[in-house]
Amino acid sequence: MKKSTKTLVVAAAIFILSSCCTLINGSKQDIEVNCNVQNAKVIVDGVEKGVTPTKINIKRSHKTHKLAIMAPGYEPLYLELKPGISGWFLGNLLFGGAIGMIIDGCTDYCWTYSDVDAKMVPSASNH
Repeated sequence: MKKSTKTLVVAAAIFILSSCCTLINGSKQDIEVNCNVQNAKVIVDGVEKGVTPTKINIKRSHKTHKLAIMAPGYEPLYLELKPGISGWFLGNLLFGGAIGMIIDGCTDYCWTYSDVDAKMVPSASNH
């Protein structure tokens, strides 16, 4: 193998292996959505994703996702799924350094979302 090819392979390996979130988290995340009401519709960013209890798979992003939970006889519940920094992002301090932090930040793989445990209330018309 030529010296320039070896250098390129080593540089690519360092680039790829230096970003903890990219390796551990991946581009998507499963989020558990639980609710005190069974079979309530779960809608994320305007798209129906299932009924409670469910697990939704969303793309990791620095953006907030809109979540709606709806069921007959209950007030609709509107929540925001706000991203937080993954603990693996800090792993770059030990393993990947600045290169890993830059890669994870640019790919949005450094973000994580919390599971949802929703509490719906009966609608006023049910009383």
